[in-house]
Amino acid sequence: MSDRRKQRAVAAPMKRATGSHRPETANPPAAHGVRSSLPPATRLEFFSDAVFAFAATLAGVGVLSIATAAAGIGVRYGVPGFLYGLIGPLSWWHGAWSDRRAPR
Repeated sequence: MSDRRKQRAVAAPMKRATGSHRPETANPPAAHGVRSSLPPATRLEFFSDAVFAFAATLAGVGVLSIATAAAGIGVRYGVPGFLYGLIGPLSWWHGAWSDRRAPR
């Protein structure tokens, strides 16, 4: 190897491969409604709690519908199916509740 090539190799250190098309120094975009100044672990814990609560809401509506059908309450009129209409208002409430308690 020539001296010139050796000098160039020493002068420009290699960047570590990140496995991504984005450079290592790029900051990830901030999540909607969350301040980027928080440590990522705090935001991740909040979002995992919010997702768990949303899943519990959906499961609760499903269990309520199944229990209503098993008890024979309103089966003739389709009440167990109409109970799934609660998902909309409950999802809105969950979103408003999560937004209020989101870390700022």
